[in-house]
Amino acid sequence: MFYLVHLFLVSNLVLAIGATMGERLAYHASLGFVLLVAGGLLPGRKGIWSHGGVRWELHLLGSASAGALLAGAVVVGAVLTWKRVPDWKDDVTLFTHDVAVVPESGRVNTNAGRGFLVLADQETEPERRAELLRKAENHLEKAIAIDPEIVAAYFALGVVHDRLGEYEAMEQAWNQARARFPDHPLFATYDPLLADRLARLAADSARNGDLVKARAALERAVRYQPRQATLWFYLGTLRSDAGDRAGAVAAWREALRLDPGSEQAARALHDAEVQAGDDPGTTNRLPKNSRSND
Repeated sequence: MFYLVHLFLVSNLVLAIGATMGERLAYHASLGFVLLVAGGLLPGRKGIWSHGGVRWELHLLGSASAGALLAGAVVVGAVLTWKRVPDWKDDVTLFTHDVAVVPESGRVNTNAGRGFLVLADQETEPERRAELLRKAENHLEKAIAIDPEIVAAYFALGVVHDRLGEYEAMEQAWNQARARFPDHPLFATYDPLLADRLARLAADSARNGDLVKARAALERAVRYQPRQATLWFYLGTLRSDAGDRAGAVAAWREALRLDPGSEQAARALHDAEVQAGDDPGTTNRLPKNSRSND
C-alpha cells in the first residue's frame, strides 16, 4: 500500500505530469518501499515512529527465511532489469520496442511513430526509408484513432507525409490538428513550411499541365503564408490564365502592396490594366526602362 500510494501520485490519474507513465516513475515510488524491506532484514529490530503524541511500533521480521526470500526477489528483479537495459539505449529504441508490448496506448504509438520518423531520416537507402516512413504513418494514425487529443501525433503525421512528398495529406493532418487546437503555437512554425510545400505542388502541377490543381494549391498556400509576395504574384498569373482577370489583378495588387519593388507584379498589373482599357495606375511603379517600352 505504501508503494501504491506514492505511485498513484505520478500515475497521471491525479494530475497530468507532462510525461508518459514509465518505469523511471515506478522506480521513484519504490524507494520508500525498498527502505522498509531492507529494514526487515535486521533481526530483532523495531521501527518506531511518533506522531501527535502517539507512539507507533513496527516489529520487523528478521530471519534467515525472510533474507532468502528477499534475496531471491532481488535476483529475479536484477535479471529482469538487465534484460531491459538494451531497450533503454535511446528513446527511439525504447518506444519502437514498447509499442509491441502496449499496442493500444495512444502515447506509445505516437512516440513509436516519431521514433520511426527519426530512423527514416537517418536511412540512406530509399526503399528502406519509405518502409520506415510507412511504419511511422501507421503508428501515428493509430495513435489518433485511440486518442484524438494527442496533438503531437497530428504534427508528426504531417511531417511523415512531407517526407513522402504527399503534400495534400500533410495539409490534411495539420488541419485536423488546427480544428482541435486552433491556437497551438507550432502553427507559426509549420504554416510557412506548408505554404512552401503547396507552392511546390502548384509548380509540379503546372508543369504537368494541371493548371486547375496548381491554382487550387496556391489559393491555399496564400492562406497559410499571406505575407509572401511571390506567392501572390504566381497566384495572379494562374488566375489570369484561368480567365479570372479580377482575381489576377487583386493578387498582383496584393503582391505589390507586400513588395512595392516587385517588377514582375508591377509589369503584370500594368499590362492587365492596359489590356482592359483601364487607367494603368501601376505605370509610375515600373522601372524607367520598362516604361519606355510601352
